[in-house]
Amino acid sequence: MGANTKGQLGTGGPSKSMSLPTFIEELSFTQMIKIRAGFFSASLSADGQLYVWGQGSFGEFYTPHRVKSAKSLDIMDFQISRGGCAALLTRTGKLYSWGPNENGQLGHGDFTTRSTPARVKSLEGKKVTSVGVGDEFIICLGRSMPHKEPQNGILKQEKDGVSTSSNRTSGASKL
Repeated sequence: MGANTKGQLGTGGPSKSMSLPTFIEELSFTQMIKIRAGFFSASLSADGQLYVWGQGSFGEFYTPHRVKSAKSLDIMDFQISRGGCAALLTRTGKLYSWGPNENGQLGHGDFTTRSTPARVKSLEGKKVTSVGVGDEFIICLGRSMPHKEPQNGILKQEKDGVSTSSNRTSGASKL
């Protein structure tokens, strides 16, 4: 229901406003478990596939299209901003983002627009647990993962936002 000037309702082309709910036939083949709307629209299927429609950095789709580059990602959640940027979160805590990037809102260390989801590599070693998007920004919650190798026999890790340390040198010989 509402405006459909950029195909954001997924009904097959831009049209005038619609005042009644309309069934999207193209999504009837599978169960959808999440839906989001912002600058464009998107839905996540029960089998983990992400579909987008409307107008965005990916192009213009008047009916739902599967995001092929996200096919192998185990998507837990996703968000879309009114400004056109989007983020998706995997079950392993990896964050991917795409869309316009005039203010560096995608978190890739540059200002380049991306048309497909790209992993936010600056969050390596972190596990993102929640993501939110605004018009021109992305925020997330998460935690640091333990270091793979202890430094000076001390393994530091964060648990629920609290930093702890433990000595992991038991059995080590002193020279």
